[in-house]
Amino acid sequence: MASHKPKSPHKAPNPVKNEPKQFFDLIVGNAIDFFDTSIKDFEKRPKYSVINFCSGLELILKARLLLEHWSMILKSPDKADLIKFQSGDFLSVTVVEIIDRLTKICNETFSPDETKCFGRLRDHRNKMVHFCHDAYSKKPDHKLLEEIAAEQCMAWCYLHRRLKGDWSKHFQKHRQAIEGINEALHAHRVFLNTKYSTLKPEIDKEISVGSEYRTCFACGFPSARVSEIQEPVHEAECRVCGTRGSFLRVACPTCSKLSDIDDVGSGSCEDETCGVEITLDDVMQEYVPPYDPKDENPASYYCAACEHPEQSATILGDRYFCFWCHEWFDCTEQCGFCGEHLVGFDPDESGFTGCFMCCIAAREHFDKD
Repeated sequence: MASHKPKSPHKAPNPVKNEPKQFFDLIVGNAIDFFDTSIKDFEKRPKYSVINFCSGLELILKARLLLEHWSMILKSPDKADLIKFQSGDFLSVTVVEIIDRLTKICNETFSPDETKCFGRLRDHRNKMVHFCHDAYSKKPDHKLLEEIAAEQCMAWCYLHRRLKGDWSKHFQKHRQAIEGINEALHAHRVFLNTKYSTLKPEIDKEISVGSEYRTCFACGFPSARVSEIQEPVHEAECRVCGTRGSFLRVACPTCSKLSDIDDVGSGSCEDETCGVEITLDDVMQEYVPPYDPKDENPASYYCAACEHPEQSATILGDRYFCFWCHEWFDCTEQCGFCGEHLVGFDPDESGFTGCFMCCIAAREHFDKD
């Protein structure tokens, strides 16, 4: 009687694992491909340069959101299906939704200028996808390339700041490719140079009668006109690429030299012989009004927009300003749970949910236990 080899027992398929890092690297890799293609298409196929650049931007933002949890980049996280997600069978979030979730879930802060810039890029892409403008149907002229170069310089500058700053730990593996994109985008200066050359006589004339200009952090031209919003807050708006950014002009607490501080988390005196660090505490001591027992409200506040764990906001003129995130606010609100006064805070239901300071206090309490 012939012997029969016993059949191997049927093996169940390996369980699908949640490997967010693997998904993250794939998404970032795709984003880099889109940016590379956008740069290659810039001169000859500007329509596709716009579309691919916006796709790259969206994917980088989605990659950051995915680190919180893979389901966060789905349109409806409550209907998440990992197997469908792995096969690419899902509807993803829009740029507006990504920024909203990064703000509310990941405690990221986006300035109004940054949000508007990303929104304009998205709207431009949508027009190219659905209604291609006549200017894109023929050989692109210098003016069209100039406009696209300005748009991409501005958007990449905001994104690159994050990739080099707070997000650098997440994107470290892709640092070389990211810097390659940054260097390649410098070629856009060639197309912006004509615009700068046209504006330069007017800029020089304004400087001669007292106007102040500084170098734009996005396009690199000395074309960002400075204006004082409310001491010590200043704004620089580039006349070449349109990028806007605010900074603080404060006196050094050691030598009293006026210094421009873009970020109080890393600012220092501009005097080379001094170079002392200028901190949030230094700025708050200088610009927070002295305490008056007659006042019902305090003079310094926590900021619910950036959730910095120290008081970082005060009243400047007729509005409130956060020195940490550079946001303006029209009013303050009081937390219904802990009684703390905050700017950028919605007090509705705070008697039950509290504020971010309540969460910090709770964590510190449990850590002690």
